[in-house]
Amino acid sequence: MKSVFCILGSQSWLGGFDWFGNNTFYWLNGDRVEDGYTHWMSTEPDHGTSDGMIISRDWSYEWGDIAPANTRQFTCQLDVQ
Repeated sequence: MKSVFCILGSQSWLGGFDWFGNNTFYWLNGDRVEDGYTHWMSTEPDHGTSDGMIISRDWSYEWGDIAPANTRQFTCQLDVQ
């Protein structure tokens, strides 16, 4: 089985947050982001007030963090055979 990712817009929310404000990002399922694959920009996460995770075409699809008040399109994953 393979996975296909759809990114809408130039920046999309990845489905992760720094839920507890402790500079540790978690996926929606509760897994720590740092325990798996990551692709942060070299300057990210900067651990300011930015608690959401995005991916951006403008950054060669690297990840960044954004303030929770900033809305973005979402990223979806589909499993295909």
